Amino acid sequence: MNKKIKVLIADDSIFAREMIKAILSEDNDITIIGEAVNGSEAVAKTAELRPDLVTMDIHMPVMDGLQAIRQIMALYPVPIMVITSSSDAKLAYNAISKGALEV
Repeated sequence: MNKKIKVLIADDSIFAREMIKAILSEDNDITIIGEAVNGSEAVAKTAELRPDLVTMDIHMPVMDGLQAIRQIMALYPVPIMVITSSSDAKLAYNAISKGALEV
């Protein structure tokens, strides 16, 4: 039996979270174990839930995605995939330089 990939979705938009959840839930090898509405919550839930992958938005209240990526990678290293509507190449570079796997 294959171990399911545990995913935490971090995005302040409920619409975006629902879309990501719908897309990822089509894969039987993936299970959504939690959601976070800002970067601070993403850091806390990563510590608590220990996901195999975090999907991360960049533009969020309280703590943005770049700060969250930096903290997660320093404290609880896990692959992070940035999913954002921004097409800013510098932002993508910053996310990867902080430890994101892909943008």
